[in-house]
Amino acid sequence: MFGMAGLNNGNKHLKYSISVCLFTLLFTTAFNPLTYAVKAAEESVSWRRVPVPLEGDPGGWVLAEGTDITCLEMSGDGTLYCHATPSGTTQTMFKSVDDGRSWLPIRKVTHDIIAIATVPGSNTEIYYATGSTIYKSTDAGYTFIPLPELTAGVGNGNLSIKCIDVRKHGESNLVAAGTAGSDNNEYGGVYLFDESEAAPSWTDTNIGEYNVYSLAFSPGYSQTGQLIAVAADQTDTCISTRTGDGNWDQDTGRAVIRDLTPESAVIAFPAGYADMTGDRYLFVGVDSGTGLGDVFRVELKAAPVEPAVIDLNIGSAYGLPGVDVAGLDSGGTSSTWLCAGSANSTHVYLGEENGIHWTRCLKRPTGQYITRVLLDYDFAHNNRIYVASAGTEGGLSCSVDSGTTWDQVSLIDTKISSGCIADLAVSPKYIDDLTMFMLTLDTNHLTQSVWRTENGGEYWERVFSSSVENGDRVDKIEISPLYGTTGQVLYLAGTGNGLPVIWKSSDKGKTFTVRYTPLKVDEWLVINDEEFITGCYDGTHALIYTSGDSGQTYSTGAIAGKDIVTSISVSPGYPGDGVVLAGNAAAGGFGDFTGKRKSPCCVRSRFRGKSYCLRRRGCGK
Repeated sequence: MFGMAGLNNGNKHLKYSISVCLFTLLFTTAFNPLTYAVKAAEESVSWRRVPVPLEGDPGGWVLAEGTDITCLEMSGDGTLYCHATPSGTTQTMFKSVDDGRSWLPIRKVTHDIIAIATVPGSNTEIYYATGSTIYKSTDAGYTFIPLPELTAGVGNGNLSIKCIDVRKHGESNLVAAGTAGSDNNEYGGVYLFDESEAAPSWTDTNIGEYNVYSLAFSPGYSQTGQLIAVAADQTDTCISTRTGDGNWDQDTGRAVIRDLTPESAVIAFPAGYADMTGDRYLFVGVDSGTGLGDVFRVELKAAPVEPAVIDLNIGSAYGLPGVDVAGLDSGGTSSTWLCAGSANSTHVYLGEENGIHWTRCLKRPTGQYITRVLLDYDFAHNNRIYVASAGTEGGLSCSVDSGTTWDQVSLIDTKISSGCIADLAVSPKYIDDLTMFMLTLDTNHLTQSVWRTENGGEYWERVFSSSVENGDRVDKIEISPLYGTTGQVLYLAGTGNGLPVIWKSSDKGKTFTVRYTPLKVDEWLVINDEEFITGCYDGTHALIYTSGDSGQTYSTGAIAGKDIVTSISVSPGYPGDGVVLAGNAAAGGFGDFTGKRKSPCCVRSRFRGKSYCLRRRGCGK
């Protein structure tokens, strides 16, 4: 936790370390070391705790060190369910009722979960599958009961459950399960469990000698009666359709993706699929494990015609022959919009016009690879999408701009190491917008994170990670004094690719632009959205630089003594007089600054007996 005691209304809030990385004091007036002792005696400071991201149940699992998320589904009321494996608990199934910002573990579930399925039209019925058994809950996950054994041998050898799906069937549910074998010439199948029967049991639908990697009941199943399967015969990938109680591929021809076999697959339907007349189409994402997978459009045709399969080549604009796809979802009204997640990176691909045109997101999720892409149930109105990622620094990421940018919201495989809240920046309009940014370090992964809260610490989102933004180190964060007035500008200073850089965001951390600086920034002062002053050190002298265009260009460095600059300030009339004041490390603290103009271009400053000439803005050498 850290404390707060008011806000500064000047050009720069003052950060004063009481206990390294644990507390930050923010004063309501400009800090003057000569009068502070008197003011402290006259005024009592009121403190309140500001929550920071925490691990485990107390923190709602915002931080979840060591976790991988491999399943993610949403019920009709927006409740999220996922399979995750944080090191701090033996529970493996979690539930969120606040858009994934916090989670509660479902206490009695400790299985290694293969798949989760929610029931359209129900907010309380949840199913999950292990490699051998399927479990059902009718009370939103509070309790689960196992369904009867699927078939002899499943889960006991090389044959296991790979996928499930559920749809309403009258007043009951129809459950579909797909299995696959791991040995050569060993195949799985598709099984149905009709809960409307008096004594329900699993029925083999006889799909043939195939391993089944994805199953999906079509939207509006009561109208179309279709069940779609993505299966493989160890040579090709096939997309098969079963209508009602008929045989596979009896009414609709079998589509084939030749010479490609999946490690996993996912099915997505276009908007209005149930209302299409005649031939329909759908989308299939394939993870081949070799980088040669992709998103395919399948043009269904009446049997015996073989449907056309179109490789949409989602990575072609980036020189990629294929992209293994682990997550795929669709949305839109008049035209189909697609969102696909890579199985071997955290790139998210966005497809328009039925997948004809593809672009990659501007800011990607953290982690090493994506496991699930899921549109919010109210996506048409809120543009919210969730991505689950696994590997180092993975977690649950959320986009509210249709997949263009991503921030991490919870179940994040990171930690805030003890004593490593390194910096804070508070909105000058905090009383109104409750916005602040926090810089932290994870010493396990050597990753730095910038977090944003817009509600005084109730919720935090990670808006910057050095693991994604090519950042070697982030040293400082600073908000423009005009934040919330003319824009939402945030600056970071550090090193990237071994060189000193700054990052600028003009959209409250959604996206960042990186620019190089002349030298490493030791101290700085942000004047407005575009202008800042930096204090640097070249090994011999301290140098003061100014930039009026967000770091695209810099003034010639003005020498400011032989010691590292530790503080920078400007006069109240800085826009007109250009007076800059600087203090250095040799002084050992704050001093009494005075500045007198000795020439049209030189401001003479004294600090503890040392005299410096600081170059005015717009002056030559």
